[in-house]
Amino acid sequence: MNDFEIDFNNLPSNIKKIYFDVGLSYYAPYSQDWLKKVENSLVIGFEPNPINIKFLKNGKTEKIQDLEKLEKEFIDSKRFQLMECAVSDVKENTISDFFNFEDKGEGQNCSSLYKFKDEYCKKYNCKIKKIKVPVYPLSYFLNQIPFERFPYISYIKVDTQGADLDVLKSCGKILSERVVYVTAENDGNFYEGAKNIIDKDMIEFMIQNNFILVNHDNTRDLTFLNKKYIHLQNEYILQKY
Repeated sequence: MNDFEIDFNNLPSNIKKIYFDVGLSYYAPYSQDWLKKVENSLVIGFEPNPINIKFLKNGKTEKIQDLEKLEKEFIDSKRFQLMECAVSDVKENTISDFFNFEDKGEGQNCSSLYKFKDEYCKKYNCKIKKIKVPVYPLSYFLNQIPFERFPYISYIKVDTQGADLDVLKSCGKILSERVVYVTAENDGNFYEGAKNIIDKDMIEFMIQNNFILVNHDNTRDLTFLNKKYIHLQNEYILQKY
């Protein structure tokens, strides 16, 4: 099986809900929460940073509170599936530059397809190494979903350091047709060339795709609910750390 194909063949029969976690950081806090709180859920996680990937696979950081449990209970059962790639608004799968923070700490949360602006590098004394990573449109993964089994996607959370709007644009028509909730961060002002700079751009794009902006008690960043799925507004979501 291709490394970037979702394995639906070995899922427990009770799995009914799908969550997408785009940008896991080094301890996947939201994936862990969703898997614990929603017992019939499958989480597809995306992370291109090789240091973060190593942490996620080995649990070698004090911030991964329950990753050993996550490994044993969820990865073995296929409920958590890690895609070691970046996501962006590309027409087809490609290889791209990735600006990887090398401090192996909080800075790992700032790695991006976009270059951190020099002014912030100087301010925070950043050490960044440019590497190559595989990049896919999110539609590549959304189109793999057997919607006869999973009629809708409960939640897409995006945190890709300046590339969030690119990720949403890469969803294609499935965004408006099948996704209940979306949360995305708006922090492009830290990155050279990033389009995701002002809230207005993201809000307008989501409105065009049949979503409304909502104030959700469980989220911190911009959160949207698909008008098609108003009746599912009680689906469990979380993004507030």
